[in-house]
Amino acid sequence: MTSPNTLLLFTIFSILSFTCFSQDDCLSAINVPTLDGTNCPSSAPSSTNFLGSGGCEEGTLDTWFQFTAQGTSADITISSTQNGFRPEFLVVSTTNNLCTGGFLLDGCFDQNGNYTTISGTQGGLTIGDSYWIVVSSHNNNTSGTITVCVDNPAPISNCVDNEDCGSANVVTLSAPDAGQVCLIDCNTGASAGLDFSGTNAFCEDQLNETVWYEFTTDALAATIDIDLSSTDLSEPEYALYQGTTCISPWTLISCSEGTGGAASIFSLPIAPNTTYVLAISDASGDEGDFTLCLAQHADNSACNTDAAIVATATSLGSPLDGPYLPGEVVSFCYTINGWIANATGCNYLQGIVPTFGDCWDAASFDAQGQPTVTTALVTNGVTLPSGAAAGSWVWQPAGTVDYNLPGPSNLGLVAGDDVGAGWFFTTTYQAHGGDPDFSYGDHDICTGAAGACAAAGWVGDCEDQTDVWTVCFDLTAKGSAACVAGEIDCAVNMKTYADGEVGVWTNIGCSADLQTSKSSAIDCLLLPAELISFTGTYTGESVRLEWTTASEKNTYKFTVLHSVDSENFTEVGEISAAGNSQSEINYSLDHTTPASGNNYYALIGVDFDGEETNHGIVSVKTSGNLAYYDRENQTIILSYSAPVEIYGTDGVVLVKSSGGKMIPFTRIGVFYIRDSVNGNTQKIVVF
Repeated sequence: MTSPNTLLLFTIFSILSFTCFSQDDCLSAINVPTLDGTNCPSSAPSSTNFLGSGGCEEGTLDTWFQFTAQGTSADITISSTQNGFRPEFLVVSTTNNLCTGGFLLDGCFDQNGNYTTISGTQGGLTIGDSYWIVVSSHNNNTSGTITVCVDNPAPISNCVDNEDCGSANVVTLSAPDAGQVCLIDCNTGASAGLDFSGTNAFCEDQLNETVWYEFTTDALAATIDIDLSSTDLSEPEYALYQGTTCISPWTLISCSEGTGGAASIFSLPIAPNTTYVLAISDASGDEGDFTLCLAQHADNSACNTDAAIVATATSLGSPLDGPYLPGEVVSFCYTINGWIANATGCNYLQGIVPTFGDCWDAASFDAQGQPTVTTALVTNGVTLPSGAAAGSWVWQPAGTVDYNLPGPSNLGLVAGDDVGAGWFFTTTYQAHGGDPDFSYGDHDICTGAAGACAAAGWVGDCEDQTDVWTVCFDLTAKGSAACVAGEIDCAVNMKTYADGEVGVWTNIGCSADLQTSKSSAIDCLLLPAELISFTGTYTGESVRLEWTTASEKNTYKFTVLHSVDSENFTEVGEISAAGNSQSEINYSLDHTTPASGNNYYALIGVDFDGEETNHGIVSVKTSGNLAYYDRENQTIILSYSAPVEIYGTDGVVLVKSSGGKMIPFTRIGVFYIRDSVNGNTQKIVVF
């Protein structure tokens, strides 16, 4: 129980009446050096009663610790190595922060039963003041060691200094496998994060208060742990992106919406010497403090120590590392450069199991889950002395190959679990019926006389291999509907298995091997084309339609539609688009058979995945135009400077202009524009 801020005066016995140990009184109290709950000082229990009475304590032998408050609340944990010690403690202070005068009782903590650890939260602390933790044993036990941990975080002075990606707080990670680095921060009052077009309510959307962090991985880093917790945020969420440009396109690596005040991921594959940005928010809109802990880990693989997944081509011109456009075909190659067998118990490569993110279209895979292979795996092992191939690599569907070891593996597998669909090696010199579970891996084997094998190059079992294994394949990204469904993860992962893990025998030699991963995403922030202008001009015989794009992404073509009543349209032509561009491009198309009078033209952009975008309608009068409507700039543009009136179908004048050629106009519908001088009138349709 606690009794905070109680003004209880203790009676102090004379310190001259007994001999004190170093921690027996206020003056010799042990300082708690850091207040993050991790650097916890220890002491032997005191055998002295410095305080005569007070609080809830039942023991009288006091062991003293001291800290200077850096925050208004502290979580205090007392533990003992002695069974039955039953620790209890007081939190006391003085009016002058010195060990003189009377002590004020701020809190008293005790509990029932036989225990060795007790925890309590002391609130109401004054930053900069000294506080003493006075520990005793319920039954005055003086054996064992007492340890005191204090978590007293400093208040956060600014929750919005890193509310933008461009001002992300830089976090310096601990070295791989050297532990977590943790920070306490808040999102109170921060601006909203990213809102990906079409991805409504998915974890990469951070529509509430969001703060940003940046970190760079070590040269030896292979995975990272992200641990986010809070008592204020009920549904904390994070999104991790590669790179620091803070502009589209964004390369999403991982995201998660948590529950119960926590969101985390462990052993997330990352690239070495790479900078990432991390956005923190709360899906439910909560604001407040949170704790973020990051820890990077090295690759401790034993057998497959040099492997890589590389994107070699993109059909629509996206960067090889992504993000990729909807509907884009991406070519990948996975290469293993050698295999360590000598120091790992004579294990040989037998399985390569890929897994894929949800952005890849089902058409990328056959009925057994195999992607479209462009370069097949080649057997490296030979049977000596003949020199024939020692076996072959064959795709095996899910449910075919089991894991051998008790586990759990670094992917959570235990004996008997299915390792998934993948390419597996089976030998030609064993009786296994084509089942990889009863075969060895890909390596040289001597099936003849030792002398003949040696003459053919045989060097014995368990030699490290310098062979190279490569498999290449194509994957097709889903269309733009994937953005709506939140299916934008374009990861490609490869996990290798030795024959001791999945084959005819059991050996743990290669079980530490990590999977190789390449992360990317579909870019859902891209518009198919950004239009600058769309105009139509009657040349005397035909209508010339011209439009200019500022940029294009995934744009396949432009289609032009024609109508004489602004309602029923037919196609009159199409122009191939640039596909992807960040510079202005001009297009034109001539309609050689316009109707007499008013003609209406609609411009439609078509993406590579078949999605259409309406870029507006222009009207052209073959007897001579008075004006046309620039939809992009919401402006009526006159063909000559004149005073005009614009009115609706009800005859009510909406706009009067005394001159000039450009009239801002934001209404939608059917309107008429009239030259106030010569009476020339034209119908304008605005959508």
